[in-house]
Amino acid sequence: LVSKKSSFNTALKYNLGRVISYTLLGGIIGALGSVFSISMKMQGFIQLFAALFMVIAGLNMFGIKLFKNINLSIPFMKKNCGKSNKNPFVVGLLNGFMPCGPLQTMQLYALSSGNFIMGASSMFVFSLGTVPVMMFFAYFSSRISNSFSEKLFKYSGILIVILGILIMKPALNFS
Repeated sequence: LVSKKSSFNTALKYNLGRVISYTLLGGIIGALGSVFSISMKMQGFIQLFAALFMVIAGLNMFGIKLFKNINLSIPFMKKNCGKSNKNPFVVGLLNGFMPCGPLQTMQLYALSSGNFIMGASSMFVFSLGTVPVMMFFAYFSSRISNSFSEKLFKYSGILIVILGILIMKPALNFS
């Protein structure tokens, strides 16, 4: 089992990277929103795509390999990150680019703000709101056995499928 201090430091670095990434991306996306706007139909399509991705990812986690030949890993990640102390921070920074329904919904909100400050602010608040839950899961996962962790990972796929379906329903109303 990982020490409490090490587990906390890793989670803190990861979450710091996430907050920075979400905030900067929110600002950039918000600024892009002043250049062009996305129709409700296009927003629905983006949300539907994110929801479908979540359902497929959840089913894959559960063990039903729908698209087993598609590898969605980040190519340069293994080579450049390694096992250095900065790894959790870098992973947190890259987390802003993750295909995740709730995250992409917030990015659409930032886009609709049409300005850098509002986009950055909305994503900053969103990221801060997720930090306590993420810190709890980091602490909890460092305290459980590997076999229980594997089972938890597998069955969390069901939760991701449910979230994907919940995101899909409103997205279908736009399209």
